[in-house]
Amino acid sequence: FTVSLSAFAVKHYLREEEASECDDVRPFISDIKSTLPGFENLKTQDEVENKNAVDNNTYKKVPSWNHILSSFSNRKEPHQRGKGKELEMESPNHNLPLEISLYISDYVTTQFREERIGVPISNNMLQNVNMLIECLSSFERILRTPIPLAYSIHLSQTVWIYCLSLPFQLVSFVGWSTIPIVFFASFILLGIERIAAEIENPFGYDPNDLDLDGFCEIIQRELEIIIKHSPPNVDHWVYDKGNLDAIENADNETVKSINDENS
Repeated sequence: FTVSLSAFAVKHYLREEEASECDDVRPFISDIKSTLPGFENLKTQDEVENKNAVDNNTYKKVPSWNHILSSFSNRKEPHQRGKGKELEMESPNHNLPLEISLYISDYVTTQFREERIGVPISNNMLQNVNMLIECLSSFERILRTPIPLAYSIHLSQTVWIYCLSLPFQLVSFVGWSTIPIVFFASFILLGIERIAAEIENPFGYDPNDLDLDGFCEIIQRELEIIIKHSPPNVDHWVYDKGNLDAIENADNETVKSINDENS
């Protein structure tokens, strides 16, 4: 579950939204006692809203962090595309995906210390957590590396100057054909200039941006399938009698074909 939660938190973080106020994240982090700036205000707001909900008989118990580590049962549906609600905090939004990774790492360490998992499993899980952090760092690098403003301005001015001067260069040679030629040339060059602007920050809500909502839903659906199905038992499919008979028949056919080739 925490992998799915981390994916949704990364989505909102890349869109510079307050993930702690989004419907697909907030119910599962309400009990995290964060020491990061601004979380005290969030905790106070949660207590006020919960008290008002109790008075209106609409309060539903928010699952604790320990509970969500083992179950999807109380999961809410992810919200649809739309801007996340921003809190009026004294400090800017913190890095919630990184904090979730720290909680996962601490959980794995605790399980290993209590001898519930072995060394290979704990090392593998911690390595996967490090991979999540590396992915987050790569996303931040893309998000925080915009196209230089001077480059965008210079490219736009150069394209417009060329398109405006092109008719004067062609009219003496091609006459009225200058109109369609300039039209298509301007269409191509202005399109390239616009594409250069669209490359910047692919994590937003524009139609050609990455479908982060779809990615998160796919991750969540695949994790649900993994959780619902137990790992297959080797005795039930490798050493099954029917499977062994099929393997024996295949081996006999292979031996027969080799003998036929040698003869």
